[in-house]
Amino acid sequence: MRHGPAPHQLPASALQALATLYLIDGDVAEAVAARRRAKELDPQALPPLAVLFRDGHDCGGLGDVYWSCAFLLKKLDETDMDKEVAFEGHLQLSTILEDSGALVEASEHVSKASLLKPDDARLQFRRALLVPAVSSSQEAVNATRRALETRVSELQDLSLDVLDGVSMPGTFYIVYLGFEDASLMTQIQRAYQRAHPPLTKQLVATTQKERLRVGFAGAYWKRHSVCKLLCGIVRGLASLDDFEVVLFDATEESDDWLAWTLGTGASHKPLDMTLSSRQQVKDVDILVYAELGMRARALTWAHARLAPVQVLFWGHPHTAGLPDNIDYFVSSDGFEPPNDDLAKRYAEQVVRFATPGIYFRRPQNLYAPVHVDGSSFRRQLNMTDTDALYLCPQSLPKFHPSFDEVLLRLVAEDERARVVVTYDPKKALWLHVLQKRLNHHPQIVFLPLALGDKFFGLLRASTLLLDPFPFGGGVTTLEAFSVCRLAVTAPSLQSVVALAAGFYRRLNIADAPVVDGVDAYVTRARDLAADAGRRGALEAAVCRADGNLFNDDESVAEWAAFLRRASSGAAPAPFSNTGSTRVSGISLAAASTPGAQAVLQDAIWRVAGGTDVEILSVTAAARGGIDVSYRITSPDLAASRDVAERLADVAANPALFDRAVAEAARAAS
Repeated sequence: MRHGPAPHQLPASALQALATLYLIDGDVAEAVAARRRAKELDPQALPPLAVLFRDGHDCGGLGDVYWSCAFLLKKLDETDMDKEVAFEGHLQLSTILEDSGALVEASEHVSKASLLKPDDARLQFRRALLVPAVSSSQEAVNATRRALETRVSELQDLSLDVLDGVSMPGTFYIVYLGFEDASLMTQIQRAYQRAHPPLTKQLVATTQKERLRVGFAGAYWKRHSVCKLLCGIVRGLASLDDFEVVLFDATEESDDWLAWTLGTGASHKPLDMTLSSRQQVKDVDILVYAELGMRARALTWAHARLAPVQVLFWGHPHTAGLPDNIDYFVSSDGFEPPNDDLAKRYAEQVVRFATPGIYFRRPQNLYAPVHVDGSSFRRQLNMTDTDALYLCPQSLPKFHPSFDEVLLRLVAEDERARVVVTYDPKKALWLHVLQKRLNHHPQIVFLPLALGDKFFGLLRASTLLLDPFPFGGGVTTLEAFSVCRLAVTAPSLQSVVALAAGFYRRLNIADAPVVDGVDAYVTRARDLAADAGRRGALEAAVCRADGNLFNDDESVAEWAAFLRRASSGAAPAPFSNTGSTRVSGISLAAASTPGAQAVLQDAIWRVAGGTDVEILSVTAAARGGIDVSYRITSPDLAASRDVAERLADVAANPALFDRAVAEAARAAS
């Protein structure tokens, strides 16, 4: 049964609103018809939803959509629903709706555009890569991943004449699904290379220079998380006598952080990171990408070889899927599991720094007040000074369904406790999904983003921060440490660089709240919230040691040493707990006997300096001899790194292992 008046009985303003809703739903004909009826009733009638947005209403995060619909409807009406206008309109609304969180409607507009131009390969790429920013359940996450893998596998035999915002919608939200993505991301990037061969053009041309010329490329050289982590490294390297640093800058709105970054002599090249602008990268020995994945256009550079050595920093902690053109992914020992094979997570070779590899300026007196009071937030929430306020000031895509249990259990047995989550009011649809997932629990409070002094006041008001998983926090954790607040973290549950755990290791904090599972996470958070004395002691330890994290010149020095080695061709040995080496003068059959296996095991042990190394397999080598695959079994991180370097040397010079085999054979006899 229809409720309310029929469309022909509605007033003009209601018909205008109905036209907007029809258009959002993808029904162009009904949308234009409703607009025309409205204009017949009142030629001066304006679209009321667009007017609300114009007048400052947030419109539940859909204001941009309503505004765009108003102009598109007018154009569709005036052109009598011209096919080209409709096609471009569907693409425009797909992008805006996706950004607003309305993925179902965004996908519908891609489908409508495909009906108008079924042979447009751009739409196949766009449809393939659409994923929700916030998922409704773990089952939805798994279904999204399966569908994504299927759609990517179907990106075959396509040709892209141009790369634009339609064909390259980006892969930013894929990482939030929480999977190991090296294989999937590599498939995606190779699909682009097949569809648009100019992507992979090799543009390297370098000359001999007195100083090492290093380029840093990115679009966030301003007060942004990427710059907060890396700008100090750029500035520090530019101050060294043997370095010449070039900043390739696609930042849309710069601020005083850029001037500070350039203050020691780095040269500045403002540009847009597109196919055509790649020509401006000239005579650079090493090119460092501050991040790849936050802006799709930056990948048009990364697909090409613009420098002899190309490096990716974890500004967006996700593999680029470009093993042929990105040589190294810079991480840290503290951020990665010891003795872990990272090949499923990263397509690139991972370089594990001893330092965090960042230069984070202490926020106080820079963009944070020296003294801040958070009592107003507690009063706003009707909380006493002793009530547990668990704070998670992360973007909503980081709230994975697997993290829900932590939030719900923390408030289940303490009626005075609150979990506080901050959100962007422009992303109201994301908020609705998360609130529904958390059963609209009254003790889980959502506050609009707090900025500047208010944000640091919220940090001070908190009892503890909660580091989410599988995608944790980074800059917010550092900012919390700057005001002596702790963050509970579970690195074993995280699928990206485990930043909070790595920061604690850098601070060398004994008994830091680093846990290994959901039960331990909830227990540790509750215990610390209840024990002000123990919590205060740990907070004091963080504040005493935070000089190891802020303004870190050791990280600058490690970057310099790494870049010098990489430029000379002395690439760092990949630190992995697996590898292989070759033995000459022995057949596979002979090597398969128990005696030969014992000799090989002893030889590996000798080369490894007494560290436990397990032989995984022995296979015939292509040109005679055998290849021995091994796994380092020592739990000691430092020892394992040393062994990895020794075994890498042996792999490069098989004669070393031949001698070890001979020694082991003599000992056995």
